[in-house]
Amino acid sequence: MKKYSLPIKVLISVMMLAVLAKNMSGETLSEIAMNIHASTWAMALGMMMIQIFALSVRWADLVNLQEQKISYGTSYRITVASQLANILLITSIGGVVVRIALAAQSGIDMVRAVCATIADRLMTVAALVLLAALVLPQFHAVHNNAAIANTLPIFIAAFAGACVIAVLLVRKTLGNLKNSARIDACLSYLRNLVANKALLIRLVPLSLAAQICYFAAVYFVSRSANADIQFPALLVVLPVITLIASLPISIGGWGVREGAFVYGLGLLGVPMETAFLISVQIGLISILATVVSGIPALLHGETRRLAFQKSKS
Repeated sequence: MKKYSLPIKVLISVMMLAVLAKNMSGETLSEIAMNIHASTWAMALGMMMIQIFALSVRWADLVNLQEQKISYGTSYRITVASQLANILLITSIGGVVVRIALAAQSGIDMVRAVCATIADRLMTVAALVLLAALVLPQFHAVHNNAAIANTLPIFIAAFAGACVIAVLLVRKTLGNLKNSARIDACLSYLRNLVANKALLIRLVPLSLAAQICYFAAVYFVSRSANADIQFPALLVVLPVITLIASLPISIGGWGVREGAFVYGLGLLGVPMETAFLISVQIGLISILATVVSGIPALLHGETRRLAFQKSKS
């Protein structure tokens, strides 16, 4: 089944994009595209780079639970490499594998690397659910209740799907630990994390801030596309969109993300063409943010390599 995984994902992405393109006006797309401004991309790019930094801080804190293992600089480089793997290997699973492998190369034992990665994924899902739960009751102030009725079933379905995939990922990752002693150690790590209230008080706001940075990037791009959306309203649908786009059933989320944006922003009265272009821009900016964020890490790594060679000579 594994060998058919990639072709299936390619097919899903292509089919989704084809269906969306068939129902859109090329002329309208061109008109909207003419309104894209470099300044908007710069602001959205900045938000996504801040998100990557926040995620790297969170992962370092998870790895360093009860014991200092890595620096924030090392965590930043590993996080960027993991994000790049998501792009190059076109699957979120690839990013997880690269993260764990690089962590092991940095001297972190396999059990801790796996546990921190599991906790990291779970905290992202929890942050999205918490944001939606906090904003949804206030949505009537900015839009009609029909949108809430339409959003709730989709959100529940997306959350259930994300939970199922998270459980499968946890099982697969734990299975790689090979023996029961390592699995027990991982479960012990997760219990210690839940019991560490001081760390959770730090990690929860950090997780929320990381997601809000992403939402802010979407908001900047939406304003550039002349989409009349208030930020509180955007907060209602974006957790759902992000959950759906994160499901590893397509190539880097392409197609699935666009469909989710078209549906979600459509609840807010945004035309299909506008929502589609917002999604495409967000996808491209995400790639650019990862590449640009990787430059300091690459430069730092090259500096360390040259210093090492100099010390040997």
